[in-house]
Amino acid sequence: MTDVSNPKIKISVFDSLENGFFRVNSDEESVVIGEFEKGEKVGVWFYNKGNQHDKIRWDNYQCEDGIVSLQYPDNWLSIPSNGLTFQATFDTTPHINNNYYFRIIRNKIIGGVNIVDYSRLLIDDISSNSKIIRIQQSLLKNGNKEFVYSNLKTIKGSDTLLIMSYVTIIGQKYFDVLYSTKNNNTDIKEQMFYDIISSIKFGNQRIINNLSPIKVSKLTQN
Repeated sequence: MTDVSNPKIKISVFDSLENGFFRVNSDEESVVIGEFEKGEKVGVWFYNKGNQHDKIRWDNYQCEDGIVSLQYPDNWLSIPSNGLTFQATFDTTPHINNNYYFRIIRNKIIGGVNIVDYSRLLIDDISSNSKIIRIQQSLLKNGNKEFVYSNLKTIKGSDTLLIMSYVTIIGQKYFDVLYSTKNNNTDIKEQMFYDIISSIKFGNQRIINNLSPIKVSKLTQN
């Protein structure tokens, strides 16, 4: 994941919303280039990391109850579901694939289970139907909010997968975001996943404040 705690950003801010040209640099390389309009990505965004390159246009989504909204790549297929806050599939798959998907779930809080415990339960579930060959977990602090970020490389069937997850607590529920995809262009996908997370709004307020630093503490790595 690109270190976004101290990026070089050329941007203007009005009423805590980004406006205008945006650039994140890493090692003198432009990792992300795009434009904001009132806090939302507009036009084409360019992602570059080493020999990995991609360009993305962003769509807007708002769930039926109006509580959750986000931006996601416009080549993803959003699929309505009564059980999920948001779900999508990609790679031209016409339906939710067992291996390639993005989804957001809100679950009721279980007494005595914090977000670190919840994330470990999530990993236990993943390991029950796939082989985990690498795992990294970090506790992120952004203002007064905490998240657990998990990054896994797994094997399921004939596929090698990159699985990423953010877990936090919002509105007395676990807010559980998971992205399972092909294990290629991982640097760009990690940055794109962060960009999706940072676009999510709950009750018209972002769950991550892009204008506030993120402190990272390692939890697990093997």
